[in-house]
Amino acid sequence: MTSEPLKGTGRQPELPPGSEVVLEMARHAGQDGVTTDDLLVDGLDADSLAERLVDLGLLRVQRAGHYTLTEQGQTILTPGKEQSWFNRTVLGAGLTSALGDFCYETTTVILPGFLAVLGIPAAALGVIEGVADAVASFTKMVAGHVADRFGHRKMLVLLGYGLTPAGQALIALAFGWPLILLGRIASWFGKGLRGPLRDAIIVQAITPETRGRAFGFHRAMDTLGAIFGPLLGIWALGWAQGFDWPDPADAFRMVFWLTLIPGALASWPF
Repeated sequence: MTSEPLKGTGRQPELPPGSEVVLEMARHAGQDGVTTDDLLVDGLDADSLAERLVDLGLLRVQRAGHYTLTEQGQTILTPGKEQSWFNRTVLGAGLTSALGDFCYETTTVILPGFLAVLGIPAAALGVIEGVADAVASFTKMVAGHVADRFGHRKMLVLLGYGLTPAGQALIALAFGWPLILLGRIASWFGKGLRGPLRDAIIVQAITPETRGRAFGFHRAMDTLGAIFGPLLGIWALGWAQGFDWPDPADAFRMVFWLTLIPGALASWPF
């Protein structure tokens, strides 16, 4: 393995024996990281080797006894090879964001009409959206800290995307504002949970030189869902209202149930 100069030093890193094995294990472990127990390879002092690789900037301490690969470590593993920004992680995150936006933006555009049909005052919508936004903002503040301490970023991201259709289902079952509020809180809690952790996963899957392109693609896919979600919601509601429903609210409920399809699919690409 050819060594790359350490950033900012211009010199070649002196890699201790067994470094290739440890770095490869860290690369395959991804966001969950490796532990010193994982590094129990014959002839290796796992603790000392991991500390040495941290000093060289090739591993980072995720939490006590857990290590993940740094960008410099990735460069060491693939010397002279430019890492493509358009990888499975970036593509999956983009598709997941587009489908997630399809799910909840479709609901957002028809929610005022649903409340009106149920006879719920318009002021209740402001309270519902205000509380939901506050929950999302608070969740964003704590999600990163929790993930940095306990790991399992991808699992938490998938949980966040799974909460969106769960919230839509609660809204579809609602006959009053309390269940609608609970549904929006569930969806927006999931939104706050997944956002910063998803971005952290994308950052670790690309190089600093390609972050603009990677996040540009991701935001474009996110915007695509935000644009076509409301259009789909308006069209679907018009189509559903063409049926003879015993309750006018049932047309809205049908659209809410249909949004579970992209919501359930959202976790699959990521």
